[in-house]
Amino acid sequence: MIRTSVTGGIARLVLVDSDRHNAMSRSMMRDAAAALDRFAADPAVRVVVVSGHGADFSAGADLRGITTGPELEAAAAALFRGLEAFDRPVVAVVRGYCLGAGVALALRADVRIATPTSVFGVPAARVGIGYPLAEVRALVRVVGPAAAADLLITARRIDGVEAHRIGLVTRLVEDRDLDVAALSVAESVVANAPLSVRAAKAAIAAVVDPDRPGMCERAEQLIATCAGSRDAREGADAILQKRPPEFTGC
Repeated sequence: MIRTSVTGGIARLVLVDSDRHNAMSRSMMRDAAAALDRFAADPAVRVVVVSGHGADFSAGADLRGITTGPELEAAAAALFRGLEAFDRPVVAVVRGYCLGAGVALALRADVRIATPTSVFGVPAARVGIGYPLAEVRALVRVVGPAAAADLLITARRIDGVEAHRIGLVTRLVEDRDLDVAALSVAESVVANAPLSVRAAKAAIAAVVDPDRPGMCERAEQLIATCAGSRDAREGADAILQKRPPEFTGC
């Protein structure tokens, strides 16, 4: 199952199956995708924080459903497409295991925060399956082909320190500080101008994948919208008046 909440512009999506290290079943993936749709339709949501319940982020796909592979793959693909299309920042909070589909989930986040003892790996080669091309593409985009090959062909696990070194992790903090660090990132996003944040995310996506239809045009449109927005005027006024800005997203 999953748990969701929205408070102060911060949406939370929590994977819940502690007995199986939050391995994701088809139903969990579908529920998570549906939650993203709800967040996308809610203008109050400024940022989404994804985490696992308890000691782990996610041990990957629930292999109890391996006999229904196509359905599981379809549910995973829908979830990851939803994350890629989500127009506001996503923060992944990685404690403990982050394996297989868990890595694929974290890769769709804009910011990935982990601890030195977090454990990352893609065990597809040990299971005898092929890691989907879309997930390989996402991995290569983040860590580069050499580091991706090392992880995929050896199926080895790495800790948070090495994951941070190769770029798989954005920020590395001690376990006791993980939740505070994640909240700090989310609150920083909420405090910024929503249109500017969306424009930044769209611009990054356009630079990373310029051949994707409509990406550059969308980024240019959002950047232009920022220039004439009330929030742009509010930001300038706040600087001149030496006060915190009050952005409304318009």
